[in-house]
Parts: sequence; C-alpha cells; structure tokens
Amino acid sequence: MVVSVNIILEKYASVLNGSLSYSNADRWAWKMMQLFDDGKVEFEPKEDEELIWQLIQYLYGIDMPDARDRLKPSRTNLDIIDFLKEKNVYNLLHTIKK
Repeated sequence: MVVSVNIILEKYASVLNGSLSYSNADRWAWKMMQLFDDGKVEFEPKEDEELIWQLIQYLYGIDMPDARDRLKPSRTNLDIIDFLKEKNVYNLLHTIKK
C-alpha cells in the first residue's frame, strides 16, 4: 500500500468533519502499522516517511479516553488542529477532497 501525507490528511479531514470516528481513525492507524510490519507499506515520497509516521502515530490512540472523564476522548478536534499546524500540514487540509 502506498501512503502519502495527502492520504493521511484525508483521514484527519474526515475526523474533523465528523464522517470518521476517533475509534475508526485509531483502527485505520493500527492497520497501517500492521501493514508496515508486514513490509506492505511504501511511503510516497520516501523523504516524507518521518512526517507520515508522525501523522499515523498521532491517529493511533486518538480514541483514548480522558484520564479525568472516561466518557470524553483525551484529544479534541482543537488538539488535532494544533498538532497539524505544528507539523505544518494544516494548510493542506483545504486541498483534500472530503
């Protein structure tokens, strides 16, 4: 499977617009990790591999509950946006098909 920043940003856009649940985003990230372990992931372009992994790793565990209120996720959409801004990819979300 070929994975790019844009493919992962599609997942983030879906989470932020509510069409993908935090839980399903977590499961998608887990699947990507399993495919990588099986040698079935190709990064496109190769020089974005580190960023791609950071984006995948942030999605993995995104559905973890808050330590103080187990009914709420530990991360919010605002946390996700801040993370994407920190990685300098938030501005790319508007180019993603939703």
